Amino acid sequence: MKRVGKTKVQVLDALIVLIIGGGFAAFLLNRQFEPYTFSTLTAGSTTACWVYVGVVAFSILTGAVIAFFRLPVVAAGLISVVLAAFMATSPRSLIKYRDYRPDDTAYKFNTGISYGQAELFLNGQSFGIIPATTSGKEIETAFTTPFTPAEGVQNAWYRLELPVTTAPRGKHELVTKAIWCKIVCNGVPREIVELDAYPNWTNRHEERSIICKLRLKAHKSNTYDYLSDMVRYAQVCDYKVPEQWINDLSQTPYARSRFGNNADPALQPLFGQVFLMKYGLKSSDPFDDFIDLAGHYITGTSGMFPNNLEFITLCEQTNDLPFMLSEMIRIFNTPFQQRTQQESQKWSYLVALLPTLCNQLNQLKTMDAETRRLVDELGVAICRRGPDEMVLKQAIELPSPLIEEFFCRKFRASGKWVWRPQDSEQGISHRDSIRISLDFDGPIINKWLHFAMMQKGNRGKELMSTYRSDLLNAGRVLLSEQLDESRPLSATLLFDHHKGSESMSNELLQEFFGAALKQSRDSEDQKEFLTNYLKPMGDSLDPKNMVACMKTYMNASSSKGDILDCLKWTSREKRIKILNQVKQLLNEKPPRQDVDKKSWENAINNGLIQCGMPSAINTYVVTTNKSPNQLSELLLPYPERKWGPKYFYSNIIAALRISDDSKQHLILLDYISRVPTPENRAMLTDMTWNSDPSVQKRVAEVKAELEELKNNMPESPYEELFEKGTTD
Repeated sequence: MKRVGKTKVQVLDALIVLIIGGGFAAFLLNRQFEPYTFSTLTAGSTTACWVYVGVVAFSILTGAVIAFFRLPVVAAGLISVVLAAFMATSPRSLIKYRDYRPDDTAYKFNTGISYGQAELFLNGQSFGIIPATTSGKEIETAFTTPFTPAEGVQNAWYRLELPVTTAPRGKHELVTKAIWCKIVCNGVPREIVELDAYPNWTNRHEERSIICKLRLKAHKSNTYDYLSDMVRYAQVCDYKVPEQWINDLSQTPYARSRFGNNADPALQPLFGQVFLMKYGLKSSDPFDDFIDLAGHYITGTSGMFPNNLEFITLCEQTNDLPFMLSEMIRIFNTPFQQRTQQESQKWSYLVALLPTLCNQLNQLKTMDAETRRLVDELGVAICRRGPDEMVLKQAIELPSPLIEEFFCRKFRASGKWVWRPQDSEQGISHRDSIRISLDFDGPIINKWLHFAMMQKGNRGKELMSTYRSDLLNAGRVLLSEQLDESRPLSATLLFDHHKGSESMSNELLQEFFGAALKQSRDSEDQKEFLTNYLKPMGDSLDPKNMVACMKTYMNASSSKGDILDCLKWTSREKRIKILNQVKQLLNEKPPRQDVDKKSWENAINNGLIQCGMPSAINTYVVTTNKSPNQLSELLLPYPERKWGPKYFYSNIIAALRISDDSKQHLILLDYISRVPTPENRAMLTDMTWNSDPSVQKRVAEVKAELEELKNNMPESPYEELFEKGTTD
């Protein structure tokens, strides 16, 4: 019985040594040779790796045997020596990766815009309809196939430099080789202007893709006029367009940018249908299909992420809260090393969609138990990401108390420090600090305090009140250093804009502007500094502070009135108040002689016109020697795209309507012709027009013109691209 008991102890000792030593060895081996490493190593490196693994395994087994014979200390010492020697030799430094081979490489060709059935040929071989994906083996075959364009068709072929199918692993530089290329649109060769190629890798660098963007010669037709006419047609039809309207626009260039930037919200669903048809999708298609397209063809052709994000929101599943919550939980809980290429692409878009999801959740009147469970589970997944600032910032408004609690606990754990100068970074954990701007060395603020204060709960408000003076001090330090990246000051650090005139941005505005005047004498730089500062503030701007800044600036050397354009980010009422007070200052105390007083007067009048002030519009129309259609485009420059704040159209239109001046009525009629929305067309019949014959004639012309447009959809100038036998 004693011998049996002794044997059990021996076996137990051996198992303990085997488990502890094996676990530690497995950990070290995994750190040195990650799971995906072996498939990318040279034959010699693979053999060396297995030798290392064999030695370690033999040592552990030997240690287990020694432990079995009641010498566990000797066994532990042996294993420790072997593992220490293993780490000292740094086997990872001896690893050599094999080059990418044709088997590891795929080529993805696209043209960026639709040209119908565009077929790709390389060295005489067809590679299918663009967008086309082909293997490195097929490209290698094309490279090695002798080819010379036949006489009479040489002008259809273009000699391009295409990246070769092999390359050193991990190198970004591309080695190219000449190849003959031709693109045929329905039987018609197109002129190739440029090939832009760049590599893309999977997460583990096991495979790579060569993205090849082929830019073709632009078509001679006037794209802008055609798209504008199609927009007018949709408006005059009350946005009820035939299928052909969608089909025709899906075959034109730039429909994508129209979808992403068009300012008329009623057109957005229509351009969404155009976009879906262009890429062969339906809104009911799976979310993964949209991710695949956005991650390959669209990003590969333009790199315009915001438009891709808007494209993805066309998918119905983005409005399915349980689905989106579950997808985010799954992706955020998946370690980076274990994500597939598609999951990595999806991660980027899900992070970008987080604010949209938060907004949808905050609009719910009630939240059922299952949704609440998913929201809290998502909150846990986000908190587990710890230092991942990108996700944390996007999740600021997630309605989960876990997020606020997480930020507050992290702030307490950091020692509750608020900010420190850039030269005292030593000793500060990177996980607990964030620069005001990554572009220069500015003050470092505690990111956990930053995130906690951005919460809308009571605890965030308390922190904002408690540490307000500290943040103002950080802002003053930044002002004393440089302003090249001034937006973070008011957007990232001074973010209590909801307090209006009592906000930190208003308190520092005059100090900021004084620093801007000292740093640069260039009026354009000063304008840019102030624009960056005021834009995040929006309507929280205090007119009194702004007028004080303008009073100082007006007496600065070579100041120009166009700095008043910075006011476009605030409300109409505040803008008018500031402009009138600056006008009063200009009249009461003329500026110094080297200041362009005329530029100030023009800037004030232009600002009042943009706000729709009748007196300013009357003066402008009377004193400007321009035709009504020219004045119409100046007074009402219809926003083709939603870039930045625009004029106050409703106020300008109201001022033109109440005017008894025939010229102002002609200006309004020209605008109705350019922008025939249902609301604008209603003025043709609802409004009493000036009795001047020129006005009455123009009313009849606009009615007839819009009726003609409604009955005749504009013809596509691109049809010839999709009909065999025609050329560019």
